[in-house]
Amino acid sequence: MIDRLKARLVPGARDWWRWSSVHFAVIGGAVTSWAASDPKGFAQVTALLPQWAQPLLGVVLAGTAIGLRITQRKDATHGR
Repeated sequence: MIDRLKARLVPGARDWWRWSSVHFAVIGGAVTSWAASDPKGFAQVTALLPQWAQPLLGVVLAGTAIGLRITQRKDATHGR
């Protein structure tokens, strides 16, 4: 079973903690937890954004996550 799992991992998976996309996912999870546990507080913070930017928040977050995942940091070793 362990061998089957290892076969599915990306090259350099041992360095998962160095990936920017993982850092962003952790932050995103914390923000999502906050939004779920305190929706009024989250709404108050998002209300600080300009009116035109509020609907774009999800698109920007998704774009950031994708951008971080498809780019490689200079000090990262994944893919080698």
